[in-house]
Amino acid sequence: MARSKNTQLCDAVEAALKTVGVKPTDAILVGVSGGIDSVVLAHILHSLRKKHTFSRLAIAHIDHQLRGKESDRDRSFVGELAQTLRTELFLHSEQITSIAQNKKISLEEAGREVRYSFFKDCALQYDFQWIATAHNADDRVETILMSIIRGTGIRGLRGIPTQRKLTKGVMVIRPLLDYSREEITSYASEKKLRWREDSSNSKPDFTRNRIRTSVIPALSKAMPQQNVIDGFRRLAHNADGVIQYISKQVEVLKRKSILKVDSLFVDLSERHFDRTVLARSESMLVRELLIAEIEELLGSYFSITSEQWNKIEAMIITSTPKRIQLATNIFVSLAEPNIFSIDVHHPIEKIHQGLAVGEKIVTSIGQLSLKKTTSKKIDHDSNVAYVRSDLFDTGLLVRNWKPSDKLQPFGMNGTKLVSDILAEAGIRTEELKRRFPLVVLAQAPNTVIWVPGIRASELCRITPNCETAYILKRKIL
Repeated sequence: MARSKNTQLCDAVEAALKTVGVKPTDAILVGVSGGIDSVVLAHILHSLRKKHTFSRLAIAHIDHQLRGKESDRDRSFVGELAQTLRTELFLHSEQITSIAQNKKISLEEAGREVRYSFFKDCALQYDFQWIATAHNADDRVETILMSIIRGTGIRGLRGIPTQRKLTKGVMVIRPLLDYSREEITSYASEKKLRWREDSSNSKPDFTRNRIRTSVIPALSKAMPQQNVIDGFRRLAHNADGVIQYISKQVEVLKRKSILKVDSLFVDLSERHFDRTVLARSESMLVRELLIAEIEELLGSYFSITSEQWNKIEAMIITSTPKRIQLATNIFVSLAEPNIFSIDVHHPIEKIHQGLAVGEKIVTSIGQLSLKKTTSKKIDHDSNVAYVRSDLFDTGLLVRNWKPSDKLQPFGMNGTKLVSDILAEAGIRTEELKRRFPLVVLAQAPNTVIWVPGIRASELCRITPNCETAYILKRKIL
């Protein structure tokens, strides 16, 4: 007896899960908007959970606050679906219009950032190893066409990958990627499933919508004998094979060119490479290495325009010190002639917190602590500073660097700008300096007594008649 297409779809999803490595003890979080694709995926995963393909299923729903009451009804619908399937439900609401405006990115990009950030938070907090999204073959075609229009590299011809790393121990998987929206609709109709139609999907405001509603139908009409979706599906699979080969060559290039550059910061996302190695390597491999590293740092898809790549390549070849902004928080630079750097900047953590005896504060450069000590020796470890009890009647304060900050370095006469001390330690840009925490006197917050990990103040000197001493420590977590 022939198996129905619906059974085939369930079997295909089960095979996809096993192929990527989902185990019977694993937990899956599925993103559900309320649309037909995500509803079908949630139902299929529910049936596979009952077969013990994996152990736990939960639904995540994000309200982008774009459609008013329609969004409210979507949220209610997804809540009812979660009850029907007896799954956990995680809800998140965020105004992506404001995010897009503040970061000067599109609504599509802002929505993607919010979604995957929420997925990541849920996965880490509630122990999910897998994030399942309902991207299908039609979505893949749309992505490929968008990439071609932007002048993509070879990776863009693959469209949406079947899986990618979100963060350590968490993978994003797309079990429906080889199935068209028509096949998914057929499944939903036969199963008599209910779903929500998103009215924004038909609006021409988004590039993806214009490709979906105008470009793909025009291609199908112009070539009625061809299955356009299937053709792009084969292109994606062929490109994927090439990408796998290129990825191996990129890994070789990475091992040859990557540099270990010491940094005091523990919260920065950065990579450093030997420019001379990149300059004599194949241009295409260097570009793919750059994209792969940025995606690794971001935890999400990223692309570089042809114009951006031309500037980057010129900088690498000519060894011209320069800093190029690729996105709101993504930079590449040659701070030194032969060190090519990638930096993904996160918002600067504003810190203005008292540090009392016995307390610990986590900062951008590690954990800072203060405790009483019986030792009164001079320690030359830059991660340690000793202070007299009479130095701080009202305690110490940890705050961010300011341009006017000065310090009398231990063992020296006169003062020196903290800005210069930081620059000598390799912290040269103002953005990084403003991220750096200093220890100051609470009663005199302009008096810097320690630049953690670098220099202590002469004020910290322990005198022979000092009865009580304290020790400041920096610890890398």
